[in-house]
Amino acid sequence: MAKRLPVKAKTGAVTPLASIIEKARAYGEAAKAPNTRRAYASDWGHFAAWCREHGLAPMPASHGTVAAYLTAYAETLKVSTLGRRLAAIRAAHLYAGKTLDLTGQAFRDVWAGIRRAHGTRPVRKRALVTADLRRVIAALPDNLLGKRDRALLLIGYASALRRSELATLVIGDCPGHRLTFTDNGLLIELGRSKSDQEGYGVITGVPFGSRVQTCPVRALRAWLEAAGITSGPIFRGVSRHGHIGGAAITGHGIALAVKQAVYRAALADGHDEAAASVIASTVGGHSLRAGFVTAADAAGAPISKIMEQARHARFETTRGYIREADAFRDNAASYLGL
Repeated sequence: MAKRLPVKAKTGAVTPLASIIEKARAYGEAAKAPNTRRAYASDWGHFAAWCREHGLAPMPASHGTVAAYLTAYAETLKVSTLGRRLAAIRAAHLYAGKTLDLTGQAFRDVWAGIRRAHGTRPVRKRALVTADLRRVIAALPDNLLGKRDRALLLIGYASALRRSELATLVIGDCPGHRLTFTDNGLLIELGRSKSDQEGYGVITGVPFGSRVQTCPVRALRAWLEAAGITSGPIFRGVSRHGHIGGAAITGHGIALAVKQAVYRAALADGHDEAAASVIASTVGGHSLRAGFVTAADAAGAPISKIMEQARHARFETTRGYIREADAFRDNAASYLGL
């Protein structure tokens, strides 16, 4: 029998094989984002519990078991949720080295039938374009919370950042997506993100605005000076008494800030509270990013530059944001003389 040689690190020290295997497992887990891993773990746990409840084997599962599971929840869960659970079941079998054959026509017909019967068009939050943003900004209060939200809305809009990226913006030498002031505006150094899972990093810019009232650079400087923030998270919680927290605002907090700002603007436009609540429910944190793509396209910005700022790898993704606006642009029905 051949003698197994120890694996040596660069320093010459012997690295135990068990340690290498553990590191390999950790690297394998790191291939997927933490949110994806948590979702998959939760989905697999749900499937395994359902199988045990019905006396079925979750691993390896038969195509009939998986089809029965999807059917059991077809009328109570969204098709997108079922699709994610199916992906989690596949992934669990793959990592366990078990075979899960779902290529048969019987399973494919069941899954296709569920998608056809219960599939719905994804509900997208309304895009906030420049005209909307001007009204929203004008209705913000002249206090610390108003200054924070003004900077948050304008930076989020002009940078086309995802809300998770916007929430983790920092200034100074600390972990996060670093932002620095320059003579031309703002530079944002994005580390690991949804479109950059390997963490190579992307630099994006935010130029000065042409109007003082809606300039993202001036708004951010005003917020930082008023809040006394010189390093650490840029966007933080602000209490009703004006107390500024030390931790970064969450992505959910950004969505709430957008909704509250739109609600306030709706009231200023003359809507009652009920109507203002309905209007606010149509927007969220993604409304800023969607608004950037929509407004930039309508203003004639090159698609390549829009994709670059939004960091879209595929044209179809960008096209999805501007399809509604394109429905009326140079529409063939406008040539009918009606």
